[in-house]
Amino acid sequence: MARPNPGSDAAVSLGCKCPVMDNHRGAGIPTTGGVCFYYSDDCPMHGRGDFPGGREPMLETPNDHP
Repeated sequence: MARPNPGSDAAVSLGCKCPVMDNHRGAGIPTTGGVCFYYSDDCPMHGRGDFPGGREPMLETPNDHP
């Protein structure tokens, strides 16, 4: 089973910490190079851009690490 896109309702229900609104609820951001996503480095599903579909992360969201 493929992992849902960053920020989608399905991903969030499984623990995704990627931005929901910025990723248009999993639809991503259309660019001339294809669909991109904002992601959170501490997301257990998509951290470091490791997600399916050949989509490249557009921006890493800042994390608050102590």
